[in-house]
Amino acid sequence: MARILAYTPTYGDGPRAETLEAVSAQTWGGELTHEVGWLNPFPRVDNRNVVAQYERARAMALEGDYGALWTVEHDMYPPKDALALLWETGEPVVYGVYMLRHGAFVLNAWEYLPNSINLGESLSLKRDRSILRGVVPVSGIGFGCTLIRRPVLEALRFHGGETTRQAPDLPFARECVRDGIRQVAHFDVLCGHYDPAKGDWVWPWEGVRELGKSLCQRG
Repeated sequence: MARILAYTPTYGDGPRAETLEAVSAQTWGGELTHEVGWLNPFPRVDNRNVVAQYERARAMALEGDYGALWTVEHDMYPPKDALALLWETGEPVVYGVYMLRHGAFVLNAWEYLPNSINLGESLSLKRDRSILRGVVPVSGIGFGCTLIRRPVLEALRFHGGETTRQAPDLPFARECVRDGIRQVAHFDVLCGHYDPAKGDWVWPWEGVRELGKSLCQRG
């Protein structure tokens, strides 16, 4: 039976209640341990805290002999079958799908560019939406709901890029592309992302937003 470590980095008031409930409600049949991380050695608004959190998650997953790390950020609302669907792909790195909130509201899943070491643009910017179904190759990005298998954790560390001040998702995505580590997004794992400015959850598409909690409680 596979063992997975779910890790939720947080600060301030901590995770959303819905996030904790969503992790505990997973229908996946393996062993799941959920760790809420409070490691923030730098002032609150500093990406070095994010890197420190993910490096701790990586160390815990490796030292605890887990088969994979599932990152669930503290303002995410994954569906009940998220982990099962991510795991069943068998892929090294699998992203759940949600909207980024920094700048333009775009999908966290970025286009895969064959025979290139560059990252593509957000798939929400592509005109052909017919490809946004099932399991889709991507070039990253966004750790809101991401499954990373043990061999990848053994091969790559989390870091803040050349400036050391980036969040770790971009450097991680670039290194996966560079090293030929396959990354995919699962478009059946559509997650809510809480937007404090709106005081509500943001969903990838209108139809998903209308389903709201019923989608996350399916299963």
